[in-house]
Amino acid sequence: MQRTNSMMLGLIALFVLGGSLVLFSCGGGDDTTKINASNAAFQVGGKSFTFTTTTVFGVASATLSFNTSATRFALTAGNSAATGTVGYGDGSCTFTVGSSNFAGGTGPQRGQVFTADPCETNQSENNNLTLNDVTSASNAPGVNIDFGG
Repeated sequence: MQRTNSMMLGLIALFVLGGSLVLFSCGGGDDTTKINASNAAFQVGGKSFTFTTTTVFGVASATLSFNTSATRFALTAGNSAATGTVGYGDGSCTFTVGSSNFAGGTGPQRGQVFTADPCETNQSENNNLTLNDVTSASNAPGVNIDFGG
């Protein structure tokens, strides 16, 4: 009888220990930072992000660059480019195209507005940028781009 009691206590201790280990291993897991007006310059300012799949702008194989203060953007794809301004919500980015040389129907056009929600950086993906559900393939310091007016 004594042996049965100590075996039961041992099993209970094992379950308690195992359960607590499972709880500790399930922490967090979200390595993203929502971009907003107060952190945009730090998160994306002066950086370029390369996307291999279709972006919120409707083009693939494109590079999205931000000026240092992250208030202006330039999108390039091949020989085409668009520039404009960026505004931020709580985890969303709104891009307003000011100028574009994309042929009609092939990319962002002057006056178009694009909103990405979520708009965030992903620390577990080398601080790449996620717009809607598309994450950049790489990022780098910004290049010398004329961001327009």
